[in-house]
Amino acid sequence: MAAYGEQEQPVAPPHSYSMVTIGEQKSGTGSMLELICWYIPNRIMDICHIPSLYMTLGDTQAASIRATKYLNGSWVEMNAYCFGWDPRHENKFLVFTEELDENYFGFLAAGKGEIKRDPTEIGMTFHMITAGINVSVSLGETVDALLGFLGIDLRGDDHGPLMFEKTGHENKME
Repeated sequence: MAAYGEQEQPVAPPHSYSMVTIGEQKSGTGSMLELICWYIPNRIMDICHIPSLYMTLGDTQAASIRATKYLNGSWVEMNAYCFGWDPRHENKFLVFTEELDENYFGFLAAGKGEIKRDPTEIGMTFHMITAGINVSVSLGETVDALLGFLGIDLRGDDHGPLMFEKTGHENKME
């Protein structure tokens, strides 16, 4: 934490991944057996994060067609009860409420408004008068799931020891 009047320096994101040997782990609790035991549950969770499908009920209006943030048209003013599956957001499973005010138009590199969804999402939302539906898949979560089979955790959401750790290479001229 920075002292009063000082600003905290931002931490640079990792630029690559390197192989971790189990003996190098900082926690000391990791083992090859633990790595193997977490592998299948982590892959299942990565795959479960890809789709989103839920029905909405409430007095609201919404229309959204999304092919990532680069081809997106959304006019959503929603305060609805939802029934279904939205694993990319915390506490949105089976029955949940959604409050969303999103007016966004994106075409190629131009965007106008505020997008409050996953920018890599492909999907649609329609809600007229009292009922609606949301269907989508996340390209970012799909890439995370595919790389997860190779031991790379792109989103940082895997549990247990990692096969590869993130490393930050700094390009400093000395």
